[in-house]
Order: sequence, then structure tokens, then C-alpha cells
Amino acid sequence: MAELEDKYFKGDLTVEELRELRRQVNATDDDALGEAMRHRWMDGDLSEDDYTVATRPIWQRIETATRTAGHDWRRRAWKWMQAAAVFLVPVLFFSTYWFYRQEAVSPTGVAIFRTDAGGRATLVLPDGTSVVLNERSRLSYSPADFNGTSRRVSFEGEAFFSVAKDSLHPFSIRAEGLDVRVVGTKFNLFARKGVALSRLSLEEGKVLFTSLASHRQTAVWPGQVAVLDKQTGRISVEQKPEEVNDATAWQRNELVFRNATLRHVIAVMETTYGVKFRFSGRLNMDDIFTGTLPSNNLGEGLEIIRHSYHVRAEQRNGVVTITK
Repeated sequence: MAELEDKYFKGDLTVEELRELRRQVNATDDDALGEAMRHRWMDGDLSEDDYTVATRPIWQRIETATRTAGHDWRRRAWKWMQAAAVFLVPVLFFSTYWFYRQEAVSPTGVAIFRTDAGGRATLVLPDGTSVVLNERSRLSYSPADFNGTSRRVSFEGEAFFSVAKDSLHPFSIRAEGLDVRVVGTKFNLFARKGVALSRLSLEEGKVLFTSLASHRQTAVWPGQVAVLDKQTGRISVEQKPEEVNDATAWQRNELVFRNATLRHVIAVMETTYGVKFRFSGRLNMDDIFTGTLPSNNLGEGLEIIRHSYHVRAEQRNGVVTITK
């Protein structure tokens, strides 16, 4: 496949060779393809200007496909993505079905990946870094962000990052109120817009966590959880290995609570399941709950609440009524 890749970058591929390259890419497993992308990244010698010039025709072809294909543009644009952007935009591998959106690639070459409520997606960046996006998350970058000398993404939401090791080119993530800088590591990052606290849970490696408000930078080590108060710029770091494991519960379709108030549990359930709760009778919302609920099954979640608090729960038209 390497020979076809080289011809592709030189613009010398015939139509038949392009089909063969697509066939080989589709037949390659995720790990092998990610490793191939990493080597291509490490061996690249394009300057930022050269990279922009090299990619411009591809983005123009994608833009033309989306503009002229009528109601069939999504399918056609996706084919252009598969055929033309084998190594110049991320290769996506889906853990669940994730519909290709119009804003996924802009005419300027900015790659944007989004998940809606209930969605999830796994993608591999040009340097081989793997990212699992949780629901309602967004990651973006431009060709200049992966030009052989830098590795940068913009992010909002929640995701688990497995950053490819490259000591010469640190990997940086910019989110609301914070900046994360790493070389090679695994961590979960929760950084949603409008939410007062952002949280980084480190599984492996080392992370430099920076508050953009206070410009304070803190080193985070395995088993530690760093919490940023975006209003004050204060960062607190604690050794909490059990919370590091809990932070990735969403990948296992779990909602994990430790000494949480019922009020907090209900708020999380409303957001996760997309329902509203109403209460009838006396129920202490400050009662403590420790346990695990399924994030993908409202019925099972309500059954656990019924048994834990000895209540009745009825669901109708997106509203759950809890009766004591």
C-alpha cells in the first residue's frame, strides 16, 4: 500500500489505482491503519505552506461534490472523503452508527467531528492518536494543525484520548478555559461549554494542565484527577484512582455514582435519558446514593431507583413521575 500512498501524494494515481488504494484501506484493520498513519506522520517532510497547497485540490473536489450532487450530496461527499482523504483527514471508525454531516469538512480544510445526544464515535487522527467521543461532543482541526511540526485540536464535550507518543511534537488540546499538553498518554477529558467545572482523569503518562484564566500550569500523574474551576481559574489535583476508572464508565454504558445526592442522580438521569422528572409525595432529595445505572436503558435505571428508594415510577410522553 505504501507505493500507492506515495503516488497518491504526488497526484500520479490512475482511477484504477485509486480504487485499489481504497480497497486496501477498507481491508486494513484499525490498529494497522492507525500505525501506518503514524509512520506517514513521522516520515512527513511537508512544510505548512506545502501541505496547504497539496491539500487544496482535494478540498475543492469535496466542495464541488457537495455543491453539485443535489439531494444525494451526503453519499457522494462521503465517497470523495473515502477516495481522496485517505491520509489528509482522519480515518473514522464507528463504535456506533454516526451520520456524516455537512459540516464535517469545510472548504478551507478544517475537519469537524460531532456527536449528537446518544451518539458516540471513534476516530484516528493523522498522527495515530485515537479519540473516543462521547455524546454531544465536538473535535476539530485544520491541516496546519498536523503539518509535521505540530499536533493541535480544538475540543468541547467529553472524550477519551490515547495520544500517540512523539516526544519531539507535543500534542495539545484547546478547550473552553483550558489547555492540555501531552507527549503520549491516555486520559479522559470532560470540558463542556457552559459547565463550571472541567475534569481530566489520567490513566497513563503525564499531562500538563493549564488554566487560560489564571495561566497556572499543573502536572498531572497517573491515578490523579485534575479539576478546573473555569470562573476562578483554580486547578485542584487529587490522587483518586477509583475516579479515574469511573471517568471512563460512559464507554461501558454506565453511570457511576459515589456518595451522590438523589438530586444529583436525577439531574444526570434527565440529561442522559432526555426526560423530565416530577415528584409526588415527600422524598428527601439529599439522600445519598452509591451505585451504577445503565446509561442506555431508562427502564433498568428506573427499576434501580424504585428498589433503592421504595418509590413508584411511571413514564409517559418523556416525563417520569416519582411517587413516594
